[in-house]
Amino acid sequence: MARIFEISYFSKTDGMNKKEQIVAESKQEIIKEILLYRPNIVLIDVKEKSELFLKLLSFNNVTKKELSDFCFAVGKSLQIGLDILTTLEDLAESMENERFRLVIIKMIADLKNGDSLYESMKKYDIFPKSLLTMVKIGEKTGNLNMSFLNYGEYLEWLLKLRRAIKKALAYPIIASFAIFIALSVLVFFVLPKIVKAIKMLNIKGELPLPTKIIIFMTEHKSSIFIFVGALVAIYFLIKVIRILSDRGKYYTDYWLLKVPKIGEMVLEKHLAEDLKILHDVYQSGGSIVEALELIHQEMETNLYIKEQFRVVHESVMNGASLQEAFSKIEFFPRIVIRVIKIGEETGNINEALKRVIDLYETNVKTSIENLTLVIEPALQVVLGGILALIAAGVLMPVYQIVTQLGQR
Repeated sequence: MARIFEISYFSKTDGMNKKEQIVAESKQEIIKEILLYRPNIVLIDVKEKSELFLKLLSFNNVTKKELSDFCFAVGKSLQIGLDILTTLEDLAESMENERFRLVIIKMIADLKNGDSLYESMKKYDIFPKSLLTMVKIGEKTGNLNMSFLNYGEYLEWLLKLRRAIKKALAYPIIASFAIFIALSVLVFFVLPKIVKAIKMLNIKGELPLPTKIIIFMTEHKSSIFIFVGALVAIYFLIKVIRILSDRGKYYTDYWLLKVPKIGEMVLEKHLAEDLKILHDVYQSGGSIVEALELIHQEMETNLYIKEQFRVVHESVMNGASLQEAFSKIEFFPRIVIRVIKIGEETGNINEALKRVIDLYETNVKTSIENLTLVIEPALQVVLGGILALIAAGVLMPVYQIVTQLGQR
């Protein structure tokens, strides 16, 4: 079983003492690895890290961007006629990520010992199972370069889509956090002083409504933040339930899809990613069955959608066409079924899938942009309303006193 270790070593390259985390079966494996593949370092100490450390950090310091660059480099090299060993040797020399570089060096040794590329790559946890499936298909069909290029393109597409989503949501999240901080400062530090000053005025008669609201907020500030804390606790409780229980995750995934507007946007995002995999596997020479199996076993993270693709996969395995399998389930949007039907009738299902992927990608981006167009002015109205409430709560009692003095 793989464990995580922290090694301390002296680097002959820059003459500095360093530390690094490594995943290995045992300390002996690390020592062997350093002797064989890293002659430029002197090992000082090896300490095993706890399993909790591994879970908290989700130890895998190879990013999607690095993996995408790797796939493009391998795919392009194979495309121009270089063999896989030469390609990996070139990558090992230029790779900046030390852990990734070490894995590539091990892969070179594996290939020289007679392993296939798929057999070598599946030994190392930095490669996702989806990439391994693509490599297996590529080796089987003799189209390995397209498998790498398609997977690299998929990762770039995924990163681009997620960057667009993060960019669109950045302002509302930052603005919401700023408003929460501003409210906390007002309720705990500013409003109590204002309320104290108002009470010192000894206003006769009933206080104005804005002033009553300010007084209520200061007198019940603990209750307000207990309520906010309870909401945060519920959120984390749901997260824990999703981690500990597949059933809990299944139902929360299901109800997320039922949320008006948000559910539709989530569904379109997931379907875009799933259909992109279907498209890329098919383009690389794999079968529809292999693509559907990859989606429902590895790629899809929403358990409810995963279950729908499992049913589709079983239907296709039993002889149904892709369009018939999708049509049997009252879940997939009609446009997906229509496009697949057209693709099967014309014999150009890949082009048909590409069109619906582009449509969903555009819809997701547009939906998020429209959502932010609503959220941004809403946040401004909330902040303006709070400031107006405080101003009215302070000025109206003063005006009430001036009026009472004038009547005398």
